[in-house]
Amino acid sequence: MMHSRTARNPKDAALVAEDEGAGPDRAEQPAARSRPAVKLSGAAYVYQVLRQEIVTLALIPNTVLDETGLAARFGLSRSPIREALIRLEADGLVISLRNRGAMVAGFDAQLVPKFLDALGVMQRVTSRLAAIMRTPDDLKEINRHHRAYLVALREGITRETILINRDFHAAIGRASRNPYFSSLYQRLLDEGVRLLHMYTQYPDGVTGFKLHSADHQALVDAITAGDADSAEEAAHRHVQQFDAAFIAFISRPRSEDLKSREAPFWDEVMLDFMKTRRPAVG
Repeated sequence: MMHSRTARNPKDAALVAEDEGAGPDRAEQPAARSRPAVKLSGAAYVYQVLRQEIVTLALIPNTVLDETGLAARFGLSRSPIREALIRLEADGLVISLRNRGAMVAGFDAQLVPKFLDALGVMQRVTSRLAAIMRTPDDLKEINRHHRAYLVALREGITRETILINRDFHAAIGRASRNPYFSSLYQRLLDEGVRLLHMYTQYPDGVTGFKLHSADHQALVDAITAGDADSAEEAAHRHVQQFDAAFIAFISRPRSEDLKSREAPFWDEVMLDFMKTRRPAVG
């Protein structure tokens, strides 16, 4: 049985619209949080809302997702809730709990260096292939997200910028025309969104980490020109920048006032990461 639902409030409407790509107006007005409700089936709607809440840390790691509670929240039976949780588990965003629904997947600090390695490889591969395989429609989509990213940077919308940055790279992944690569890349990008949102949990997070536009422009130019070597080089440079900035940020000494109720989980992640960190990429 299919359940049709529109977002129950402006916040949920914005969450669903953002994750679906929400049309040309999103590219020109990244600050607009209220979107027209997107009609989705019950399971798809729950999946989109929960997925967005997980990657933006509205639902932090290790949060239990109870099927009964979620059914009440969304006004649905447990079947579409269960279907949504299964999809989220396939994305690596939740972990099934026996007879208890699911739990938001945590961060394994020991795997962060491996994540950065995987992201680097996939960004280079998909960018190179995109320069070879992209279509005119792909270029329009890539440029639309790039323009939105530039607008978001000017307005200083850190959380919005993080999401648009993901959408920009995901569009490049789709342009590679390899569904295996693009699917894995999307999963890595979603994990990257969660890591980037970690910065916003700290007072110095917004100013302590900068997302630059120069490498994005270089990627757009190379892919548009069909220059695979330049696209791969720009992607490699871009991921090195992310790698070095992430490790530099997470390695900085923090005063006790940061180890507060605002972000206790992230302090634990940072401390665990320091035990297994690798040297920053120069």
